[in-house]
Amino acid sequence: MTREMQKAIEKAFGPTKSEFLERFKAMGWYLDDLVLTLVNQLGQDTERQAKCLAAQNSLSARIEEYQPKAIVALLKSIKKIVAAAAAEAGDAKFHAVSFPGFGQQGNFQREMALIIRHLPRFEQGVVVPSG
Repeated sequence: MTREMQKAIEKAFGPTKSEFLERFKAMGWYLDDLVLTLVNQLGQDTERQAKCLAAQNSLSARIEEYQPKAIVALLKSIKKIVAAAAAEAGDAKFHAVSFPGFGQQGNFQREMALIIRHLPRFEQGVVVPSG
């Protein structure tokens, strides 16, 4: 995921000499998980889905604390849960893209290309408005 996100950012804004995660953070962007415990090892989809649903309130509380202007869900299967958490917490613009793994890297890159320049970010200490 990190490598694919770095590619998307570099395509949109050009390469940089700074380390990728430092650049990501400097842009004012956060990465947060819906579920704060590992769920990929769970054998049944129903158990994984139940954990995701149960985590909605926790994510909503974190979103309320962050007060983001935009949210991008990086997995379409959790889109409804993340959108509901976001709606409970505020009025951030919401997007969902394919997870950049399991052969979906091309879809992720195409979907991010459509939205990434419109996401609010900091550049050299100044907020660049979405638009």
